[in-house]
Amino acid sequence: MKVAKDFKLISCLIIILCLLELTNCDTRRRQRRPNRRRRPNSRRRTTLPTTTAANSTPGRCERIVVPMCRGLVGYRRTYLPNEFGHTTQMQVYQSLEYLWPFMDIGCSRNFRVLACGMYLPKCPGNTGVEGGLKPCKETCKRARRCRAKMRELQSQWPTDFNCTALLPRKSKKCIPPVSERPRCANQHIKCQRNEHDFCQGLNFQLGMLPNMFLQCSKQDIHRELDEYRVLIDSGCSEHLAFLLCGIYQPFCTRAENPFALPCREICELVKSDCESTYSRLHGGLPWPGKLQCHRYPLSTDELWLCAMPGDTSLALTPEEALANGEISENGENSENQ
Repeated sequence: MKVAKDFKLISCLIIILCLLELTNCDTRRRQRRPNRRRRPNSRRRTTLPTTTAANSTPGRCERIVVPMCRGLVGYRRTYLPNEFGHTTQMQVYQSLEYLWPFMDIGCSRNFRVLACGMYLPKCPGNTGVEGGLKPCKETCKRARRCRAKMRELQSQWPTDFNCTALLPRKSKKCIPPVSERPRCANQHIKCQRNEHDFCQGLNFQLGMLPNMFLQCSKQDIHRELDEYRVLIDSGCSEHLAFLLCGIYQPFCTRAENPFALPCREICELVKSDCESTYSRLHGGLPWPGKLQCHRYPLSTDELWLCAMPGDTSLALTPEEALANGEISENGENSENQ
C-alpha cells in the first residue's frame, strides 16, 4: 500500500513539473516575442514612450480591470496616464502580461503589488499626491526576492523597477508591502476540498494544491476567482464554473494520474460562449492568459488526463481520499492549517 502511495505521489510530482515547464516555456516564448517592444528590462524603452499626447491627457481615476491586478492588490482604482505614458489599461495589460507568471509563482507576494503599482498606481484620493501612489521602497525591496526565479526562467529584473527611486513607507504616500507567506516549495502536493462557492455542486469536490501556476494559498485563489463573479452572473456559459474551478484547483481523481485539468474541448466551448462578454465587461481586454485553451489537454490525449463536466466515475470523493490518507479529516492538507 505504501509503495502504491509513493508511486502516486511521485507521478503527481512528475506531472506538475511537466506542466510547470510548459507554463515556463509559454512564459519565455511570450517574453522573447514581445519583449523587444515592451519589456521593462530591454535597453530600448519597453513600455510605450511618454508622448506629447500622453502628457496632454488629463489624469483620471478609473476602476482597475487588468486581470493580474484586479481585486488582488488592496485597491480597486488606478490613476492614468502612468509614468510610462500608458493612457489605457489595454496598453498596461500588454506591458504587464509577461510578468504575470512571476506574480503567481510564489517568489514574493509583493511582486504583484510592485508590478501592478508601477503600471497602475493607486488613485491618490485626498492624499495631495500629484499623480497616482506608487509602491513604497520597502515593497520593492521585498519583491526583489523574485530576481533569482526570473534569472532561472531566462528573464531579468525590470530596470524601471528601481527601488531607490521610490518613497519610503514612512512618507505615507506610497503603497506599503504585504506580509509574505511560505513558498509552495515547502508544501506537499495534496488534495483539498474546493470550498469556493462557484465550485459547490460539481461532481469533483476535491482539488489539488499547488496548482499549475504554483499558487498554494486558498485565500489568494479565492480572491482571484471572486473577480470572475460578474462573468459567472452574466450566464454566458453553464460550464464556466467547472472550467475555473478545475484550472485554479485541478480536480483530484481516482485514476492513476492523481489529478485532472479541464479538457481543452470544454475550455474552447466556454471561451466561445464567454469571450465577447468578458471583453465587454472588462474594458475591451482580451480573454485572460490563464484561460487560454492551448494550455489544457485534449480528451483524446493519451499522456495527460483531463476532465469533462459529466465525468462522475473519475471524481475522487472526500471519503475515498480520507481512507487513502490523501486528506485530513477536515479535508485540508495539515501543512496548510
